[in-house]
Amino acid sequence: KLSKEYNSSGFQLTIENDYFHINGVLTKYDKENSKSALIERFSIDFDNDIIVGPQLVKNHLNGTKDILVQDIQNNLILLSNKGKIFWKKQLDGKILGEVKQIDMYKNGRLQLAFSTSNKVYVLDRNGSSNVELTTSPFTERCISVTSSGRSSIKSTIK
Repeated sequence: KLSKEYNSSGFQLTIENDYFHINGVLTKYDKENSKSALIERFSIDFDNDIIVGPQLVKNHLNGTKDILVQDIQNNLILLSNKGKIFWKKQLDGKILGEVKQIDMYKNGRLQLAFSTSNKVYVLDRNGSSNVELTTSPFTERCISVTSSGRSSIKSTIK
């Protein structure tokens, strides 16, 4: 009867000189109402192994976080926080560093800015390219993107 009522337990055995101390705790654990229980929201099987991510990015439409991953075939994939694939975009190589979010047009809509060894990309929410610059393959792999107005963008590649 105890095992049905108390479904969580812990015991400690301590040996000190010629004495044994046993401490124990029996508790009732309500898995359904526990704030610390992990809940699987979704599970997704990708066609290829993931090499970059997952990285959380802000969804400017609803304020939630979406998930960005890149697979071994250099496909960049944006998923909702419920596991729905929004889009998949083929890139020329592996993303170097972290994907940054910028508001290039100062309109509250965020773009994804990142680089590969040969290109600098700025993608909109739908995966369309706003900017795609070819760089030298000898360029060090660091990107800094700043915007100083509605029609200008400065990209510093170090």
